[in-house]
Amino acid sequence: TVSVSKRMDNSTAKASGFWGHVIAGFFLLAFGSFLSGLTAFRLLRIAASSDVDCTHLVSPQAPSLAQQFLQQHAPETNKVLLRRLSIALLLSTTFGIVYEGLGAIYIHPEQHPDYTFFSYATHQTLTLLYFLAGFTGFLESYHHLPADSLRVSVVAATAGEALLWYGHALTQSNATDERVHMLLALVSLLTALFMTISIFLTASGNKSPNMSLFFYV
Repeated sequence: TVSVSKRMDNSTAKASGFWGHVIAGFFLLAFGSFLSGLTAFRLLRIAASSDVDCTHLVSPQAPSLAQQFLQQHAPETNKVLLRRLSIALLLSTTFGIVYEGLGAIYIHPEQHPDYTFFSYATHQTLTLLYFLAGFTGFLESYHHLPADSLRVSVVAATAGEALLWYGHALTQSNATDERVHMLLALVSLLTALFMTISIFLTASGNKSPNMSLFFYV
């Protein structure tokens, strides 16, 4: 990555870097915002459901709000949702890998005729980590892998992401860019840590649905 950047002139480096980061960043923000909004919407819909209110009045053993949500809308317990999210992740990450590869070949080819499909391998590796997470979730949805395999793969992806961000930060000549990449590495590391805690505390079948819902959100 360092040698590639040094061979590019400033304008090309800024342009390709801008679009490469914007598309990846837009995907992450859009995907996260969609899941957050979907979670909030479904929680409100379950809370407002007359069936939930009635069952609580009839039986003290009726499922709680957290149990209702986890049974219907958490990927680990809803295999249809898990499969759909995994397919979306597979398709979007495949696009990202192909975009990076074709961009290296066809964007300003006269300035770097020696570029290949894997010249931006660092970005492609980052995307590949989430592709593998999607593939793991897809297999889990068909019971080919044990429960919570997706969360384990996300831990691996975010931990690998932290290492990539940290390594990328060390190659930055601009102090601001270095700090930004260091912060990204820290966020990824914390995500891996919290996901690991959630696996141990809220594994499938855990008797604490409120804790499970907290870590899911």
